[in-house]
Amino acid sequence: MIDWTKYQYLTPNESWGDHDKMSPVLLDKLDAMCRLMQSGIFVTCGTQGIHDDNMGLHSSGIAVDFIPMDLIRGYTTLLDCFFMAARFGFTGIGLYPDWHYNGKRTGGLHVDIRPAQYMAQWLAVATSGTQVYIRLSESNLIKWGAIK
Repeated sequence: MIDWTKYQYLTPNESWGDHDKMSPVLLDKLDAMCRLMQSGIFVTCGTQGIHDDNMGLHSSGIAVDFIPMDLIRGYTTLLDCFFMAARFGFTGIGLYPDWHYNGKRTGGLHVDIRPAQYMAQWLAVATSGTQVYIRLSESNLIKWGAIK
């Protein structure tokens, strides 16, 4: 059972799916990142949802999709959020510039703690109604409007 009272920015009331299946290691990293940013998150997917290759990570509680509240408010950029997530040792980080919150394009992130020697990084963009995963690079971030 997870002790949710130790988290400053996370609660079991978010869209975790089965919040008791979430990894305490993942939650510790996520809350530490939120503390440094001094901002919460809006969880879009924890253990539930429809995922392709990474569903095993979500269903086992070692991955979460979310939108940082500072992105919603326009106080930070998706790229800044990526660097913040990398700083806290997430081994998988995906950037999703096409995610929306209350009708506004904000972008969002997938983070996970997959067992890996090297970090997995990607950019997921919507093209012709399909989500496509491409290499995370400055030119792709600019091309797909994740940074200006």
